[in-house]
Amino acid sequence: MAFVLFNLAAVAALVGIDQLIKLWAVQVLQPVGAMPLIPHVVELRFVLNQGMAFSLLSGKQLFLIIATSAALLAVAYGLFFRSRGKRLQQAALVLVLGGGIGIAPLYGLAQRMLEAGIAPTVGLGFRSGGDAFYLEEFGKLGCRLMVATEDGSLGTKGFVTDLVRHVPECGYAFVCGPTPMLKAVHGLPQLTGGQFSFEARMGCGFGACMGCSVPTTNGYKRVCKDGPILYKEEIVW
Repeated sequence: MAFVLFNLAAVAALVGIDQLIKLWAVQVLQPVGAMPLIPHVVELRFVLNQGMAFSLLSGKQLFLIIATSAALLAVAYGLFFRSRGKRLQQAALVLVLGGGIGIAPLYGLAQRMLEAGIAPTVGLGFRSGGDAFYLEEFGKLGCRLMVATEDGSLGTKGFVTDLVRHVPECGYAFVCGPTPMLKAVHGLPQLTGGQFSFEARMGCGFGACMGCSVPTTNGYKRVCKDGPILYKEEIVW
């Protein structure tokens, strides 16, 4: 939405600048006919054009106004409605993956996605069925919910990575959980992008001690200050 508004604001600014230049030309340049900008090199000269470029459709101002308005409406429709639909379609193929205590914050994320009209696929991993929690809460949200347990006592036997393979259409993931799980999910070739929430032992909590630093393609980043969210493409294991 912000991108669309920025584009519309840019178009409005360009139209406004164009109209101001034309107003200046009529009020200042037309009375004198010509005005040297760089003496003997560049000169501004007033020439009235009643049509498009090179006087095309001269005298057809009403037609030009209608055609221009229709073109602007078509551009606005393309920028807003079609691009919005494409983004929502992509977002609908998003995975929300959690393991252990990393599941809790993802409940809030799923809520906000649903409020935005996006229904993610949720995959949760536990050691056993007895350790499972938040299943009822996620179920009430109406998300597609998949569960994996290491001992097979609930849902799929295995790990969160086994759940991802059940939804090959999903290529982007929000992931929160223990580091081994983050590394395993990160290595799945199915995922082309994602955001990973890291956990690390923090000495100071405000970035001074560097104790929670993790390597990235842009050097070391502090989980407490630069994170905890890191993008898939920047993570280095």
